[in-house]
Amino acid sequence: MKKILFVNGSLGLGHVGRDLEIVKALRRLRPDIEVSWMAESPASEFLEKTGEKLLPEISLLYKSNEVLEESAKEYQANLVQLAMNVRKGWAENSEVYAKVFDSYGFDLCIGDETYDILIEMVNDPTFKKCLFVVIYDFLGLDASTWNPVDHIAAYVTNRLWVRFLRSEPPLADKSIYIGELEDVPDRGFGFMLPNRRKLAEKVCDFVGYIVPEDIVNYRDKAKARQLLGYGNAPLVLCNRWHFSR
Repeated sequence: MKKILFVNGSLGLGHVGRDLEIVKALRRLRPDIEVSWMAESPASEFLEKTGEKLLPEISLLYKSNEVLEESAKEYQANLVQLAMNVRKGWAENSEVYAKVFDSYGFDLCIGDETYDILIEMVNDPTFKKCLFVVIYDFLGLDASTWNPVDHIAAYVTNRLWVRFLRSEPPLADKSIYIGELEDVPDRGFGFMLPNRRKLAEKVCDFVGYIVPEDIVNYRDKAKARQLLGYGNAPLVLCNRWHFSR
């Protein structure tokens, strides 16, 4: 039996759905695998309700979602500032993951935007203890303000990102991009840093978009409302999240 650690490193519930679809597909291909999860709240609660196996070490993870909620103002959040604010917490997470890798002997680790793990691998390549697959849906940070601190922070982060992407030997045994090549901006990571799209084309496998197996059931509006638990009253969707990437 192959043991897989799946780390949901994203904020909120944005990625846990696609991560679960990936695991379902893996189980169809290899019924003999054993999947364990590391995830923050609220993704951890969602996974628990679906019957997935969560490691007890999730209680030791840094609560970056709480930092995001506290820093969000007027329904907006600055992702560059968030990345800087949680760097200490990411360093603490790396210690948790080091213990997890040593304790459970995983054959493969799959990380969905696990930047805490990526940064630690760049700083210490021996941190990698098993095969590692990383999942992205964007590459590179961009400052969205005129604040010079934001621009410096974005550049420093992008430089670390490039070091990971261009590492020799590769720190990621497979880099998967959820989306298409055209989704990656055709511009550099920053001063004297490579073009994002060209580098992504070299190191990433582009797999398109992940949708639920029963997506066809949502094509009919009335049936979709029923499946999602909505009544016949008017439904208004409002999304004002703005992330600086």
